[in-house]
Amino acid sequence: MFLEEAAPLILEEVKAEVDLRSRPGGGHWYELTWPPIFLFCKSKECNGDHFFDPDSEVANLGHLGAKLFFLIYTCRHCKKTVKIFALSVSSQRDGGEDKVKVSLLKYGENPPAIGPAPRALQDLLGDQWPLYIQGRRSELAGLGIGAFTYYRRVVENIWQTVLKRLVEVAQIEGSSDKVKALEGAQGEREFTRSMDAAKGYIPASLYVDRHNPFQALYDACGDGLHEYSDEECIRRSTAIRLVLRKFSERAKDVLSEDAEFRKAVASIATSTGQENT
Repeated sequence: MFLEEAAPLILEEVKAEVDLRSRPGGGHWYELTWPPIFLFCKSKECNGDHFFDPDSEVANLGHLGAKLFFLIYTCRHCKKTVKIFALSVSSQRDGGEDKVKVSLLKYGENPPAIGPAPRALQDLLGDQWPLYIQGRRSELAGLGIGAFTYYRRVVENIWQTVLKRLVEVAQIEGSSDKVKALEGAQGEREFTRSMDAAKGYIPASLYVDRHNPFQALYDACGDGLHEYSDEECIRRSTAIRLVLRKFSERAKDVLSEDAEFRKAVASIATSTGQENT
């Protein structure tokens, strides 16, 4: 979890597998075992969460103390995506000779940790992607007000794109009332009023466990920074991020399935000579 989620420049004591090695002629050293980690892989073959394996399974800690390591992980599935960590490992005996306490400091990582970032989300955000990355980094660093400010700005800037996707999905469902209401929300100039007008007309195929995700998005965005604590901003930021990700993936699936269905029907109609019937 430290490698997957910890923010840079924060020293953390971790549980690790450390073994005492010795030579037949005398002398000993300690080895730290690097575990596999579970990360989002953005390659075309993966585009999802997969295990990553280290280039070397063990790190020689010598006689303990502080050491620096560059650690390279590669996606187990596609064998292409690489994650690099720059780490400081501090170790010392914790009781007996075979008991060791380990603390890690992450100087940096490339690419930076942002969690799952499916292509559907990147397509939805478009030129707002750099702003989203700033929000994600702020969230990971525990900077709630900063994360909330970035995420809310992203939602404001892509809101018309979101409404367009909602209208397209509502048209597929054949709900003229929802289409009309969502198109009305597109005409609202004020962001909060537009969200309020749209939240009750979300297509059923975009619901999550029978819950309207855009009600959560509306509640999370609120009215700006109105006296929210840093902890409350983190909570709202997490909600905004999750709704954006789930919406982007689900809307893409619905629209893709409809396009595939239309193509299949057109192909059958053409092959049977029924395209004009």
